[in-house]
Amino acid sequence: MRLHIQTTSRMVGDYVTNLRSLLKSLAFANKNPNDNINEENQRIVIEWAQGIQIMNPILSHIVADVAGGHEVQYGVLHGAILADIEETEQQQANRSPRVMIIESLKSLEGFLKQHQRYTLVGISVLVLLIALGSYNVIHKDRQSSPFEDFASSSEAVFRKINNVELPASNVIVRHKVECLRAANTVESSPAFKEHGTRMAVYLRNFGNHVSDAGESLQAMYRRGNSLFETFDIEIRDMIRKADDGAQFTDTEYIAKRMAVLRDEVKRYQHKVSETKGIVLTAKETRDLAEKALIEGRREGEDFLHNETKGKQKDDDSISPAVRNAFAELNMVDAALKHLDSMSHSLEIINGFLADYNNELMELESRIVVHKSVTRRDIELLWTTTQTIKKQHALFLKKNIGHS
Repeated sequence: MRLHIQTTSRMVGDYVTNLRSLLKSLAFANKNPNDNINEENQRIVIEWAQGIQIMNPILSHIVADVAGGHEVQYGVLHGAILADIEETEQQQANRSPRVMIIESLKSLEGFLKQHQRYTLVGISVLVLLIALGSYNVIHKDRQSSPFEDFASSSEAVFRKINNVELPASNVIVRHKVECLRAANTVESSPAFKEHGTRMAVYLRNFGNHVSDAGESLQAMYRRGNSLFETFDIEIRDMIRKADDGAQFTDTEYIAKRMAVLRDEVKRYQHKVSETKGIVLTAKETRDLAEKALIEGRREGEDFLHNETKGKQKDDDSISPAVRNAFAELNMVDAALKHLDSMSHSLEIINGFLADYNNELMELESRIVVHKSVTRRDIELLWTTTQTIKKQHALFLKKNIGHS
């Protein structure tokens, strides 16, 4: 008889395989990240989610939005899936052999009990417990240092934040000008005689909220810049204190520096949450503006249809004001899409920061009981500064490279 034991490792492996299968089915390489997911791909996501327990709450929320018929951009879903795969694989890689042995023990015990082989269960438990105890003794000195975990978790969180699709702040601020210009155009255009005034009111209101979102995003980028700079300063201070040629044992000092970093992470997380709230408020006015735009477009299209009967599309006799009005409204459409993607992206970043904050808190307590800072620990801190410097440059480019 073959044993079919479903361990956590196998379940996690199956889950990652399912995520990769979804990536393949949606063929993101052929999609524009800023486009909303179409109906065909919505069905793929809904069918995929049936019978699967999604481990990442952010991805679960985004999938629920897709299933509910809400607009979700391909780039947002793609980023969430990749983040879930990376986080799941990293957690699996960091699981200690001790935990994996216990899981196997529980699975084997359950299987054998089902087959009424209690004697064999007792023997299996005894053998595995002896193996577990031996492993802990032999490998006690091989446990990763808190500095090693700090280096890997810091590199991971900053890289994941930079991988999240987010527009530059000047792009969002610029949308206010586009909304105001569109409001003035439709208000004076003969193509929007019935709905023009109402459209203009909603567009101006929406433009003001978009401006608030853009300014908050700008402040969020500034706070993010401060976060990177603080990490560089504090880690270099740790290195300077520890690397004095003698054995450094004041690990409590290092833990205090970690606490400073954690406070800075919380400040950035607060700004991310604040920006998300402002974006959600803007999205509420967006819904009203979008409804007015749909009604106004119908009126404008009817007007344009009647005016262009028997004329070529490039005929100069067609009102330039009407042409301009539709061009302005197309720009407003881009603003609507940006807000949709921003709220999801900010939620993803917020989740990354919450997890990282918890990791830093744990590292603080581990560092306090760390006997001394070794040469290897100092090298890890130095590596972390170089990694953060690289990610900082990418972060700065993010705010100026998406114009």
